Amino acid sequence: MAYLEIADLSAYFGNAQALTDISMSVEMGQIVAIVGATGADESTLLDSIMGLVRTTGRITLGFTDIHDKPTSQIVRLGVGHATERFNLFPCMSVEDNLPVGAYKARSDIESNLERANALFPRLAERKGQETGTQSGGEKQMVSLARALMTSPGLSYPA
Repeated sequence: MAYLEIADLSAYFGNAQALTDISMSVEMGQIVAIVGATGADESTLLDSIMGLVRTTGRITLGFTDIHDKPTSQIVRLGVGHATERFNLFPCMSVEDNLPVGAYKARSDIESNLERANALFPRLAERKGQETGTQSGGEKQMVSLARALMTSPGLSYPA
């Protein structure tokens, strides 16, 4: 069985349909790329998994149906999401932004910080810098690292 299974997924913004009958599966350990032109709704697909847009169809994580579950519960089930809009606290330092992502994985904070710093050495160099003063690439690193602080089983940058 796939770790993530999406079947007949359609997504809506009000009455406007953004996605139509998307089906896909992701096996544990598999890396999947979702590629499309700007405006092709790749982010809408990822937002649908997180429960951020109205959808129909089925989304299953492991053996749990996550369609229509609140985002907080989806994160607790092991989905990490780094949005393209960053959603960082701009007046907080890198060092203070990262543990915000660890609210469901408090016992893993130290090991996840080590992992984040190994993946993104620039973050260790800039740990005292406010994220609002960082470049776009640095903000994306902080956003990805913060998503990894949840100890996700499934993670993706949007």
